Parts: sequence; C-alpha cells; structure tokens
Amino acid sequence: MALTETSNTLPEPAMDVAAEDGQPARRLPFTFAKRHGILLQETDDSEIIAVCRPGLDLLILAEVRRFAGAPLKLK
Repeated sequence: MALTETSNTLPEPAMDVAAEDGQPARRLPFTFAKRHGILLQETDDSEIIAVCRPGLDLLILAEVRRFAGAPLKLK
C-alpha cells in the first residue's frame, strides 16, 4: 500500500538495514514524518524514542506506535 499525501495511515513496517544487534531498524516514510512532524530514534538499549513537534495528533502517535511495534518514549 502506497502512502498518499492525504493518508494518515502507514503501510506495514518495512524492514530497513539491520541495526547493530541484528534486529531490523524501522524508519517512517519521509512524507509521513515530514507532514506530521515526527521521527523515530532507537537507543543503545533498544528503546524507541519518538521525537515530535508540539501539537502532534494523538491518532498519529497511535499509528506510529503501531508501525514501530513497541512502546514509545516521547521527546
């Protein structure tokens, strides 16, 4: 499923380049991240941090959490 400019849902997670621990890293599609003002960062201890601009819609945050497949810490 392609992400359209008006879509607020993400496709199923695509596995990118493997992270250091051998687990695949996940990246948000650029257009989605830019449109909604959110990025994902992985830490050394396998936590996922969502860096977002103020006023992020909670439905978008829920969609990003589903995409990440893990709990998020907000920054």
